[in-house]
Amino acid sequence: MDDQLLIRRILNGDAEAYRVLYRNYAALAWHVAISVCKNHLWAEEAVQSAFISAYQNLSHFRSDSSFKTWLLKIVFHQALRQLKSEQKRRWQEIETSHDQIETDNDSSTAFSMIQEKREAVQFALQQLSEKENLILSLFYLHELSLKETAQVTGFSEANVKVLLHRARKNFRNQYDKL
Repeated sequence: MDDQLLIRRILNGDAEAYRVLYRNYAALAWHVAISVCKNHLWAEEAVQSAFISAYQNLSHFRSDSSFKTWLLKIVFHQALRQLKSEQKRRWQEIETSHDQIETDNDSSTAFSMIQEKREAVQFALQQLSEKENLILSLFYLHELSLKETAQVTGFSEANVKVLLHRARKNFRNQYDKL
């Protein structure tokens, strides 16, 4: 179901429509928040606050931008507020917890290799600055355009291009060290 239809339904009092909208964007919102906060608990709190804020301000949403961009901008700023309120250093490591997946003997080696690569990518991303981590995540993992990335972060498109170039270079250097 399209976002504009869901928004109209929500504004008409349909709570189920908001649940659908939440399910559509919760994972993406969490990823943006974790990129900023680098802490699972803080990211969850930032996402929850951002969705509440988005719900309360949905009547102010202008459809000249996409809902995704509008929501991610709220998430981004809420995550920054969350990080500041916790007064923690920006380079704090991401606390990760992975569900243990039971595999049979034939696929355990392949799974281990995939898991090692995933952990290497996550480690390399953690070594980047907050801005570089966020820009790479939005652009590559969530496939936002340069314009959408600029709208979410509040940076100019030119600045996003420069940060993306620098982030790619720094990521490659960090990844190659592993």
